[in-house]
Amino acid sequence: MPALITPNLTIIISIALSVSFIYILSLYIWQFKKFKFDFNILTNFKYESATLLDALFMLIIYLFGFRNAFSYGEEYVIAINFVALITDAQYDGLSAISTVAKIEIAEDNYLYKKALARSFVLGLIANLISIILFFSLFNVYHVNLTIGIIYLVLQITSSFIYCLNANLSAFIQLNHSFIKNTANKLFSKFARVGLAFLPTPYCNETALVSSDIILLVACLIIRFKYYTLKDGKLIEKSSLT
Repeated sequence: MPALITPNLTIIISIALSVSFIYILSLYIWQFKKFKFDFNILTNFKYESATLLDALFMLIIYLFGFRNAFSYGEEYVIAINFVALITDAQYDGLSAISTVAKIEIAEDNYLYKKALARSFVLGLIANLISIILFFSLFNVYHVNLTIGIIYLVLQITSSFIYCLNANLSAFIQLNHSFIKNTANKLFSKFARVGLAFLPTPYCNETALVSSDIILLVACLIIRFKYYTLKDGKLIEKSSLT
């Protein structure tokens, strides 16, 4: 958001870091007495193995994917950065879907149908914000409209697929098999890394959507093979026989 107010990089970074520090400090103070902290490597790996894998592969994807996309010229560099500017904050907000799902699963009050509906409402709000920001500001940043819209559509497509993936992936990670879920993410990330080298300025976004679809298919196979929906919950089929 600071980048929408001023082009001064020093001010942008200072505001962003200050707000982040105040938010984290406030959250820590507010929640400190509510939780008992316990350090367990194996338990943490079960909860976060897929997340750690994401972080590692994203580093590789950004290093090589952006290098490829940026080689197509200034118009694409501007469009990529502009769309990232208006969608990244919304996309980061969608990460709450997975966090909330894990908390509800851990507390044994997870309703898949309700969580899915809630996720899509959040996704709709986030994408409407992105669309409004795009058409309000693309002239200010001198973005090629056609190129920018293509990037935006691919990002929006990815965010809606993510709403499905975040719920299913969290459920599989904690209730079915964290090994299978991590393997699914590993395969989808390998595909994304490979597709980031496609000879097109849209390589990153194409790779992102393709990776999301691969992960979704893998999650849906597990969901329909092992689980059925009953009273809004995912129930293991074997428990019903």
